[in-house]
Amino acid sequence: MINLNNIINSSSQRIERKIILSKGQSNFFKYNLRDIGFSDTYEDRKVSSIYFDDIDLSALRDNIDGNKYRNKIRSRYYNDDLENWFIEIKQKRGFIGYKERINPLVFVKNDKDIIDYVVKWSKSNLDFYIKPTSKIMYSRSYFQK
Repeated sequence: MINLNNIINSSSQRIERKIILSKGQSNFFKYNLRDIGFSDTYEDRKVSSIYFDDIDLSALRDNIDGNKYRNKIRSRYYNDDLENWFIEIKQKRGFIGYKERINPLVFVKNDKDIIDYVVKWSKSNLDFYIKPTSKIMYSRSYFQK
């Protein structure tokens, strides 16, 4: 995928760990994380993401191959709120991640409108063609220490 270094703000540096858990495990960890000083960052919410990639599926291949240096572009919104959708550009550099959020401030009615906008946005702002590759939805809890 295109080099996105000029898009990412180095102050967005973060270390994050994601863990997939069953419902029972999830409740166990929520209580124990709070006991050791973690706090809720946000209320639990439904996450909807549309992922984009180039025609060679470079972002997907980098992820599957475990490449420590990878880029991805996605659109995201929470709790089915299409009025507050945004584009995210993410970079992974070893254990450090960087994320840039772009709020297009464009009214959309559905996922097709989002896809159309992001494809055009990428072509005009990155001079790079991307296409939608997947949509995922899940519930997420957020903790921070």
